[in-house]
Amino acid sequence: MILDTDELELLMLNILTNHLKLEKSDDTPFIFTEPAIPQKDYRSKLAELAFEKFEVPELAIINS
Repeated sequence: MILDTDELELLMLNILTNHLKLEKSDDTPFIFTEPAIPQKDYRSKLAELAFEKFEVPELAIINS
């Protein structure tokens, strides 16, 4: 569960650059899953981070 969006941003940056070796994320769509009972504003925080910080072209958030 996401409690700190700053920590989520660092985690996403680490995954994208160190593990997936992406130089730019603006040509890579993102897919996330969310908990069955998502916390308030989960989707909007995740979407804001993906679009504004990582400039993804597409985002899907799927209920798990």
